[in-house]
Amino acid sequence: MLTEAASHGYQPAVDYAEKLYTDHVSTGKEVEANLYSFVYATVAMNCTAERWEAIFQEYATESLQSKQRYLMKALASTFDTDIIKKLLKYTMDEKMIRRQDARIVLMHISMGSYPANLVTWEFIRDNWEFFYREYGHTNSGFDILLESVIGQFYKESDIEEVNKFFNNKDDLGSVERGVKKGLEAAKHRKDWLDQNKEQTGEWFKRHFPQD
Repeated sequence: MLTEAASHGYQPAVDYAEKLYTDHVSTGKEVEANLYSFVYATVAMNCTAERWEAIFQEYATESLQSKQRYLMKALASTFDTDIIKKLLKYTMDEKMIRRQDARIVLMHISMGSYPANLVTWEFIRDNWEFFYREYGHTNSGFDILLESVIGQFYKESDIEEVNKFFNNKDDLGSVERGVKKGLEAAKHRKDWLDQNKEQTGEWFKRHFPQD
């Protein structure tokens, strides 16, 4: 609830997360476990590059896996495209992001927004040989990642681009199912939006009025 409120710009929630994080940094006071995800995700959404680096260092040195997971998700919550691209590159470097965490980081980034999802897809596409070599022939969940990333598209141009890319691939092996399911989900999403365009537009006008 708090994270959702902060992600929509509810200032009291943002301020609360900022206070808890600042107290933690300045005094060493631990953030309560039930607020950990909210605090770090909220702070990371619009933080500076320097603060993001500080959170990354916490991730790199944290020994508790549960906290690492929260920090990983927080790092992927940023709205800054330059930072997103930096984190994407880290997923190809085991010294920065552990191999077993890379897929999770990619998925968290892609779920942040349409621009983040598009950048994630472009990164996977442009580095396809690496990702397919590292994850395409193992039970790594790469098919689930592709299904998630592709399935979030809703524009015809994106769907066509994904189709064109994979039509040129002779052997997708274990990831083919994820690609197909992702494209099916994207087409369903596009069809639903096309059929409900007027109602969706009215909903946004009511809930997010323009000045």
